[in-house]
Amino acid sequence: MASRWLPWLIVLLYLTAFVTSFGTLNTMLSLKYEADPVSDCISLVSGRDLCAAIQQYKAAALLSFVSATSLWLLRLWRLSSAKKPV
Repeated sequence: MASRWLPWLIVLLYLTAFVTSFGTLNTMLSLKYEADPVSDCISLVSGRDLCAAIQQYKAAALLSFVSATSLWLLRLWRLSSAKKPV
């Protein structure tokens, strides 16, 4: 049963990495136009700390990408070892 859901989990993790990477770029754009000086990370529009959001998005994207790649390699290793004759 785990092998049935594993490809979907891998795709979902890669999509999560893509979306959070897009969120990082979007928040960087907000930092450029919504904060007065670039060194100030607080948005004048929403009042949120944009630098903290960028760090969270980067961590989530990296974690999702590494997890998906690890699961994909583990799946390839398991499939190749299952086909080898003993």
